[in-house]
Amino acid sequence: MERQNELRLTRAEKRIIAELRQLKYGEMRIVMRNGVPVQMEAAAREKLEAAKTLLEKTYQPSFKTDKNLLTMAQARLTAGKIEGVTVAMKAAVSTKDLFTAARAGIDLDGTLHY
Repeated sequence: MERQNELRLTRAEKRIIAELRQLKYGEMRIVMRNGVPVQMEAAAREKLEAAKTLLEKTYQPSFKTDKNLLTMAQARLTAGKIEGVTVAMKAAVSTKDLFTAARAGIDLDGTLHY
């Protein structure tokens, strides 16, 4: 019977409540936007900017060792100690060499074709 009166919260709401409980009253003012503390938005934005900076650097895959671009990208994030960011291909790409019939590409799952 008591379960009927219990609030059903989403995982995000539970996380916010847990973080708010750790704050001492008067320690800081929390500004909410769409149910999310602005400070949390700023932290997420900073994490994504750091990830973007790491991922924008030039990739130089080795034919012998590098078989998947997504694995290479995730390794950069791990080395940069950026957690909670996942990379994915938006679309597969393929290109033809200008002077020969050779082709190179990256599949949707990140597989490299040399």
